Amino acid sequence: MKRIAAYLLSLSVIAGCCTAPALAAEPNAGEAPEVEIEGCVLPLAEAPSDWAAEEVDRALELGLVPDELRCGWQQPITRAEFACLALRYLTVQYGFENEQSFVNLYGNAVSDGNGVGSYGDMEDRWAVLGDNWRFTDVTNDALRPYINAANYFGVVNGTGDGTTYNPDGAITRQEAACMLMRSYRVVDDETQVTGNTDHFQDSGQIAGWASADVGAAESLGVMKGTTADTFDPLGTYTREQAVLTFVRLYESVPADTVDSMEEIQANAYEKGLSWALSLGDSGSTVDFRADTAETTVLAVQYHNMMSFGAKIVAVDRVGTVRTLWDGTSSDWVLSKDGTTLTFTADGTTHTVEL
Repeated sequence: MKRIAAYLLSLSVIAGCCTAPALAAEPNAGEAPEVEIEGCVLPLAEAPSDWAAEEVDRALELGLVPDELRCGWQQPITRAEFACLALRYLTVQYGFENEQSFVNLYGNAVSDGNGVGSYGDMEDRWAVLGDNWRFTDVTNDALRPYINAANYFGVVNGTGDGTTYNPDGAITRQEAACMLMRSYRVVDDETQVTGNTDHFQDSGQIAGWASADVGAAESLGVMKGTTADTFDPLGTYTREQAVLTFVRLYESVPADTVDSMEEIQANAYEKGLSWALSLGDSGSTVDFRADTAETTVLAVQYHNMMSFGAKIVAVDRVGTVRTLWDGTSSDWVLSKDGTTLTFTADGTTHTVEL
């Protein structure tokens, strides 16, 4: 199990040409000094802190920072921004080109964070998550698939009764530790990382639900105390702190624990077949099946409550799922070279490419 080089993130596509922060020209008298980072001009006071600059540069180099988070480095990161950052981390860690392609394939290959099997339309999971009002207060259409995907993978949770997310709210350091370790466990669920918080003088302020993850994050080297003997669990977390801890998370995951692209595709293929065979309340009836080196074609009938459905589905070996025909069909014939399927529907003969 290795990161597949052919699928490694193209930094020029995702992040542009990442360079170290460069100071702008000397300001005129009376003007506040400014810095330009990746095309974002900021007051010098809002640039990354000196202690964070090196790891921020590394994050930019790896493509771990979404464009929208390359400003205001020292301001508190919001819950929505952290979800976006976590999803970008997973995308880069697994070597996908962008978050949408990661969610569409990896999301089909795994169960959700609660151990529930893949749900919904497997042809475009990104769209499914974008349309899913899991959290009633996530009203930004652009943010919804990021937050829902981070929730699907078990990285973030809702607040209160679980129906709201509070996307604009800040996060505490202990909450950050929990979400970082959940992100770690998405990639490596075999290595048991443990630690304790007894050496922190303020350990009594660390919530019981966060203690193990705070200890693990420190043991892993992902988070440190604010001083040698304090953690400040209720303190706020900034963008630069979030970014540099995701860099450390990325570099702390053993390479041999990261599922290869072949493993992800194989898992997505198996779950795609399972999905096609369980479309109805009592499962699907398979009227036709053909297996080729590239895909499996299934003509199925299924019942849901009082309704009846039928479709022809192609489950590709690379893990993608496609509906070739939505409706009743018959007389299926696979071409000798396995590249086309001919069938009858609505009294007409149809041919589709596989």
